[in-house]
Amino acid sequence: MKLGYTKADGSFVEASSVGLRNVMRTSEDEATRKAAYEGLRSIGPFICDNGFCEIVKLRNKLAKSLGGEDYYDYTIQNAEGFSKKRLFEILDDLEISTRPLMEAARKELVDRHGESALEPYNIGFMMAGDVVKKMDPYFPFSKSVENYL
Repeated sequence: MKLGYTKADGSFVEASSVGLRNVMRTSEDEATRKAAYEGLRSIGPFICDNGFCEIVKLRNKLAKSLGGEDYYDYTIQNAEGFSKKRLFEILDDLEISTRPLMEAARKELVDRHGESALEPYNIGFMMAGDVVKKMDPYFPFSKSVENYL
């Protein structure tokens, strides 16, 4: 799979998933952020078309044979000592208790930057501080994975 995004001039920029997320977080250009988001979204259909769903089915079958409801439940039980159901009860409580804070933060983003701030390709950029944006040219996280391979 060739992963990346297409620039406004039609040229393709190859980037890892980390690089695409970094573009979404730091690019001043909304069209570029959206293109990076579309690049990330291309991963799901690719892996589904290339056997990932079968791997998930086999993994769930193995987990059931070992006493889990599915693979996720099995791994949660082994790592945390409680079931997937209990984990979701904890997470539901957390979501409910933090919902007012999240709603206030989203309202502030809209008030400050307009409705488009809540688009999935804009929200990280709108929330990132100036220091993150200014440091990226000097410490580009987008190339970190490639630099260590």
